[in-house]
Amino acid sequence: LERFTLSLDSGALSSEVIFKQSIEMPRINTTYDGRPYRYAYLADLKEPTGKNETRALYKVDTETKTFSEWKEEGCY
Repeated sequence: LERFTLSLDSGALSSEVIFKQSIEMPRINTTYDGRPYRYAYLADLKEPTGKNETRALYKVDTETKTFSEWKEEGCY
C-alpha cells in the first residue's frame, strides 16, 4: 500500500509506503474517491496452498502506519 501525493501548488510528487505486504484492495464507492480517510481494509494476496492455509484480512491505520490482522484456520 503506497500513497502518492501531488502538490497542486508546486506540482511536486511524493510517495510514502504505508503497508509493505502484498495485498488486494477492494474497490470503493466512487463517491468517496479523493476524500480524506484514516483506515484502509485489505486482503492478503497469497493463494492458499493447502486446505488449512489461512489468508489474512488487515485494517491499516494510515495515520499511525499500524495495522490489525484477522485470520482463522481454514478461512481464506
